[in-house]
Amino acid sequence: MKVFTGTVKETMLTAGISEQDYRRVADERADGNQDGLRIFTFLSAIFLAGMFLASFFLEFAADKRPLYATVFLVMVLLNLICGRSKLKESGVIACIYVFMGTLLGFGILMGTLFTPDEHGVTFVALLIAAPLLFTDRPVRMCAFIICAGAVYVACAAAFDQPQTMPTDAGNAVIFTVISCVLSTYMMQVRSQRLIYHDEARYLSRTDVLTGLLNRNCFEHDLPQRAQEGAGSLTVVYVDVNGLHALNDTQGHEAGDRMLRSIAEALRETFPAGAVYRIGGDEFVVLDAESNAAKLDAKLAFFEAHIAAESYSAAVGYATQALPIADAAGLLKAAEQHMYAAKNRYYEQSGIDRRVV
Repeated sequence: MKVFTGTVKETMLTAGISEQDYRRVADERADGNQDGLRIFTFLSAIFLAGMFLASFFLEFAADKRPLYATVFLVMVLLNLICGRSKLKESGVIACIYVFMGTLLGFGILMGTLFTPDEHGVTFVALLIAAPLLFTDRPVRMCAFIICAGAVYVACAAAFDQPQTMPTDAGNAVIFTVISCVLSTYMMQVRSQRLIYHDEARYLSRTDVLTGLLNRNCFEHDLPQRAQEGAGSLTVVYVDVNGLHALNDTQGHEAGDRMLRSIAEALRETFPAGAVYRIGGDEFVVLDAESNAAKLDAKLAFFEAHIAAESYSAAVGYATQALPIADAAGLLKAAEQHMYAAKNRYYEQSGIDRRVV
């Protein structure tokens, strides 16, 4: 029973995913909802503008002209709000419910007050379709759907003809339940898709062993960073000393511990998002914040950090003023300085590189 209760609670509160995952994809969910609002408010405004103009020529639509105009203005306002800038998730959610409330209110009035002797087909269609357009917590969406259905039943009781009221009220109850089920299912599907997309994007950019950004991300970022801002960009090239020998003598788990330790030292030394693992024992840092003195201090801190764990690395760097026309050349220069440092390390330690 507890498992069932927990499943229902998770389904209704976070669309079948954990609260942590639900919050993790909040930005992607808000962006998708805002994009949807831009599209659907625009299409709704076009439709209502057409109906408003048609009301001057069609007798049956003339009495609905104020309703068309009011809903049209709400859609235009929402479109302007969603189209001008990126909104916070709370703002997007508010706009979603204003949009759906306006559409369902339109459907309620069309199906009861304006056509009391006809069945409310417009409301039923909007009740099913509108909640499927967006992603939100199912409990909130279902509460909204139930409230809309209850309002429709109340309006049907107040305005409908006796011969249409029972059918309209029954349809409202049935399709309210159907809409809750469909919208909850669709929100689960969309939420899972957002999680899979977020995980795929994470894996495409992240080195699994160290948690640093990977080579794919580095090759994407380097050309951009080489053109951004003013000042200068420094490429720091780090190659771990002795990884292959450690793997051979103590096993790959020891080598992995070394790489994670080096990665953690780099992460503590340089800004987040600036450190990449681009090969088995190779790391690169893109630093646009440090002058020569600060960079030397950072590298000294890094080398002391890894030396405390009996590790060492060859480090080389190159700096060039932004913007940089040949980013690959800057990387190559840093790599050459790293190889020079590595040669000095082997010369001073007396290790034959051919057996390492």
